Amino acid sequence: MTKRARQAALVVLLGLWCGLVVAADPGWDGRGGKDKPKKVELKDVKPSANAGRKGQYNAPTSVGDYSYHLFVPSTYNENNPAGIHLHFSGQGGCADNSYFGQWAKYFLEPFNLIGINMKYPDGDNMKNTEGKVNAALEAIAQVEADYKIIVGRGVVCSFSGGGLPHGRLFSQNGRTRGPDFPFCHMGQYSSNFRTGIPANICSYSWFFSVGSSEWGLAELGSSATSHMLSLLKEAIRGGDSDLYLKIIKGKGHNIDDAEVSASAVLFRRSDLAFAPFLYEPDYPEKELAPLVKQANALTLGPVLGALDRILNDTKTTDELRKKTETLKQRVAARVKAIMSLSNELATNDPVLFNYYARKFLPQLSGLPEGRELQTLGQKVTTGKDFPRWSTQLTALKDVITQAFSTGGCTPLNAKAVPLVEDLQKNAPEKSFIGLMAADFLLLK
Repeated sequence: MTKRARQAALVVLLGLWCGLVVAADPGWDGRGGKDKPKKVELKDVKPSANAGRKGQYNAPTSVGDYSYHLFVPSTYNENNPAGIHLHFSGQGGCADNSYFGQWAKYFLEPFNLIGINMKYPDGDNMKNTEGKVNAALEAIAQVEADYKIIVGRGVVCSFSGGGLPHGRLFSQNGRTRGPDFPFCHMGQYSSNFRTGIPANICSYSWFFSVGSSEWGLAELGSSATSHMLSLLKEAIRGGDSDLYLKIIKGKGHNIDDAEVSASAVLFRRSDLAFAPFLYEPDYPEKELAPLVKQANALTLGPVLGALDRILNDTKTTDELRKKTETLKQRVAARVKAIMSLSNELATNDPVLFNYYARKFLPQLSGLPEGRELQTLGQKVTTGKDFPRWSTQLTALKDVITQAFSTGGCTPLNAKAVPLVEDLQKNAPEKSFIGLMAADFLLLK
């Protein structure tokens, strides 16, 4: 058998295997009965012997032989609490899933996230899917008990058949952010994430990727585009607008650096817009505790004013003053990061700027930066090109509807190329729509 024939046979086998993943009931155990997963009382999870442990290691759960690999970035320490990055690997790959290379490079180290890679030795996401989700919930709870975790600041992602537990975890817990779903960014890398995305849930940034050479594999292409269309309909009505569909020419069934790095760009934005940033147990003082809660509720202006009053009070103790100064520095750094991103978006991506400015303005209310952002917003939205740019979400929805086929290795419909070219022409080059359109045109 030639090399090309072997590759073709492998794609067929992957298609059959992944097709079974798509078709099967996620609760089906593969033996003719429903799974009966062990329930874990997560509220009772206490710090383990691994509490505070550095580096990379494996830890068990109480659900069968399911465990998880943990990666603690070099940026984490007691004075720099972290977020969480949770990954579900695909069929076969979930049996080990110990590789953190791409996650560490683009997410864990740059953004101070502790990585959790779920390990299921049976290698089958269809089998006992509910138990796999319970193990993931236990892993999240244990990491939150063992480390200083800022709950709500994080990423959950999946590859291939890992979309089954990812989707079930989201459907059960993803309507709101909290200890069981501490995430603000969703990443689906060639994922069989078949769960519907309801309206009126908390905000996320959403990333979907698929390669042209795996487009028809288990309907990965049509799945990604259908999710994008669903989210775009809500975005046009004012819903989540930080949405990205990355189609990589020639990519097969693997995760490429280009998609992980692109996904990280979205996390940077949603982290600032939706996620808390302070570890509340570090501030038990009666003067600081309510201010930290208010800051994590993303109302920064009054917090900075109140911190200044504490610092200017002659009765403030040296210990409280030192802690207040540190807290003020962290809140001020958050304000600075928001303004840096806002100025960047105003230059490169007016559509996303308009979306995120509405999220950032309440955070900065009462601050000079809030007035600066408001002035910047007026400049962007009254510009001569903005009326044309403001319709681009609708134009993107039309392109995705008409441009992509549901099977084969060349997803772009030739007749739709002029439509994509028009989208690219009318979008700023560095905008998320301009970047998507450029990727789409590579498929010609």
